[in-house]
This record gives sequence, C-alpha cells and structure tokens, in this order.
Amino acid sequence: MKTKKTPQEKKEISYKKDRKNDYGENNKSSRKSIKYRKTWVNQTFRRGINQILTDTIKTEDGSEEANEKVNSVKRKPWKKQTDIPLGIYLKRKSKDKG
Repeated sequence: MKTKKTPQEKKEISYKKDRKNDYGENNKSSRKSIKYRKTWVNQTFRRGINQILTDTIKTEDGSEEANEKVNSVKRKPWKKQTDIPLGIYLKRKSKDKG
C-alpha cells in the first residue's frame, strides 16, 4: 500500500525532482534563444546541402560525387545545457545573499 507523504517529504521530493535554469539570463530570453539555436542548426545544415546540390547542378558533376559530398555534410553540434535541481539552486542563491 502507498503511504501518505507529509508536506515536508513532498517538499524534499520537489527540491530533488524540479529543475531550474541556472544559466544566468532571463528565462524568457532563454526560451527564445533555445528555439533560435535549434532553428539555426537546422538551417545551416540545409544550406550546406543546398549549396552542394546547386554547385553540382551548375558544374554537372556525377550524381555519385554529389551524393558523397551531401553525405559528408555534418550537422553543427548544439545541445541545451541541463538545468540544475531546485534544491541546489536555492542553496546557491541563499549563499550569494548571505
């Protein structure tokens, strides 16, 4: 059977489970910049492929060469930095004030 949790236990679980952005910028700008970075990565990848394809069409290279060039294009790496648990964030914040 499940045991009922006390409010203190619930709060402790919440501090471990919930996460907070610790990057240091406004949370609204973080959300916008994450979306921007994702689109930027995809756009640069598509542009690279399109440039290769237009160049091969102009020079009339073999389709095998174009295929190899397209396969050599890599996506730029970018990943969102993970957020920290709320409990750790609150401890850091209280140390900064005190």
